[in-house]
Amino acid sequence: MGDELCRFALGQCDEIRSLAPRGPEEGHAPYVCKCKSFRIRSYAKSGKYTYWAIRPFQLDATTKTLFTTPNHPSYPSAHACVSGGNAGALAYLFPQDAAFFQAQAAEAAESRIWSGIHFRSDINVGLALAQKVTQAVIDRVQQDGSQ
Repeated sequence: MGDELCRFALGQCDEIRSLAPRGPEEGHAPYVCKCKSFRIRSYAKSGKYTYWAIRPFQLDATTKTLFTTPNHPSYPSAHACVSGGNAGALAYLFPQDAAFFQAQAAEAAESRIWSGIHFRSDINVGLALAQKVTQAVIDRVQQDGSQ
């Protein structure tokens, strides 16, 4: 996911932010969370339909999943993207609990491997994508003086 896509995402985030109420009492937590979520879901879907990666049961017919496998490509894991993004946003907003949020995201992402519906690469890239997008949103918040 290149820098051009990241710039587009930040432009979309600015549009979302322009609709939000202003004022120090309202803070920027909703913006960080909503913008991050909106962009991460878009990136995950874009990646899935760019790479069309198969799921474990498609590689090995003997693989048993714990629940019905989603009917879309595997890479990157959208679950890891969203969990990692939520953890990154919450860690920024509540730094004293950052380790807890990151551990919860890692466990949520791992659960997709344990359930048999993702490969390790799907999870690793999903978490990395989440970190990059969330950091871009946080950088924007820090630069625009809304802290």
